[in-house]
Amino acid sequence: VPGSDDPRQLLGPMGTYTLLSDMQDYRYLRDPAPLGPFSQRTEPGTDVYIIGYSAAGDDPRLEQIRDAMIDNFMAAIMRGHLVVDGVTDKGRGWHLDSGSLKRVIDSIPDPERRTVMQAFHNALLQPPVVRNDSRLGEMKLYINIDDSLPRKLNTIVMRKPLMKVRAYTNTSITAKYAAVLECSSPQGNRILRGMEPVRHDDWQAARDKQNGKAVLRSIKKFILEELRKRVRRELGDEITIKGLNTLLPSELQIDGNPDRHGVRASNGPGSERESASLQGRETTPEPVANTGGKSVNITLTKPAVTDEDGSPASTGRQRGGQAKRGKHVAGIPATGRSDDGASAIDGSNLSMRYWYDAKSGDYILVLRSRSGDTEKGALRLTAALDGTFGNYTPPIETAVDISGATPRPLDVKEGSISTVKVTSKRPTKLRVHIKGGIRLQLGVK
Repeated sequence: VPGSDDPRQLLGPMGTYTLLSDMQDYRYLRDPAPLGPFSQRTEPGTDVYIIGYSAAGDDPRLEQIRDAMIDNFMAAIMRGHLVVDGVTDKGRGWHLDSGSLKRVIDSIPDPERRTVMQAFHNALLQPPVVRNDSRLGEMKLYINIDDSLPRKLNTIVMRKPLMKVRAYTNTSITAKYAAVLECSSPQGNRILRGMEPVRHDDWQAARDKQNGKAVLRSIKKFILEELRKRVRRELGDEITIKGLNTLLPSELQIDGNPDRHGVRASNGPGSERESASLQGRETTPEPVANTGGKSVNITLTKPAVTDEDGSPASTGRQRGGQAKRGKHVAGIPATGRSDDGASAIDGSNLSMRYWYDAKSGDYILVLRSRSGDTEKGALRLTAALDGTFGNYTPPIETAVDISGATPRPLDVKEGSISTVKVTSKRPTKLRVHIKGGIRLQLGVK
């Protein structure tokens, strides 16, 4: 009502509807009729109508909205606090609940988006690290360290509603990981809610003069400390490897010169320091441009050598057993031999990181499944001599699975470690001792 002195008549199109004939009270329609072709709600819940959806032409089944719900409310859906249905005028399109969430994530066609969601889903499946803070109460941190991720995915933070607020980045952590911080205690939820702007997309210290700065310090310190502990426990201490360029493919340029491939191994009394040279004391390493002083993690993966004379297997079975290789459909020749019947893990399905423990003379192996499936069976190791992987099998004396709280000794026979189990969710960590404590460049067959 233009010109009126009554503020209730000057509201305008603000999305608030009131009964203008009642000048003493504020009323709105509590029992609306059904909207369009959608049925009227008969049970407690929330309906969100998107009228004039700008992406409707490219997103007729509301899949972009589905992905946004997963991205922002994954924890709430996983725990059964939230169930979401995507409904269009054509009918129900999709359903999100704790039972269907993983299947829906695994079916997302965009590989990058799918990988990111799987990483945080796996993080929320891990046992959390719990810390009690004097201001925030109980905080939980879920961590997923995974070398197979395309990049570092940082730490998502949330409070009691289990809605993503924002992500924190730790530049000092070089490992690839996805982590989730949850603060659901009553006092923590109250403080953090007061630090959020109206968009609920940040925690701002200026909004709480009394607790803001101290709260953010506690949260960031907790995340950083626990990430460092987990990376050290699962991946070991990172070191900068001198002579790294000797392991790079020859077609890569070093300092712009494709003819320079680094240092050569040299004979000598040796050194206790880590070196990419396989024997002797290291020579002066070649400089590599723009390293920034960061550590480099190396994973070496080589094809299996299945025949006793070192002939590679170009096709056919890669697991042990009595079945022989058949003719390849494309006519590619196959070589190999029948094994003793013991199931062996296919080395191409694994990624391995390892380092040498100078104090004990043991190798620490960290294994992950590349395929996403659980791999079980015998682990067959090989080693490079003169920088070349061939048919050499390292003389393994003992092997222990140290992934859990209690070490589990493993049987060793002719260079194979039996009863090894590798999953995609958590790394499998082995302590392996090679006869004589010799230092080798290891690979998986």
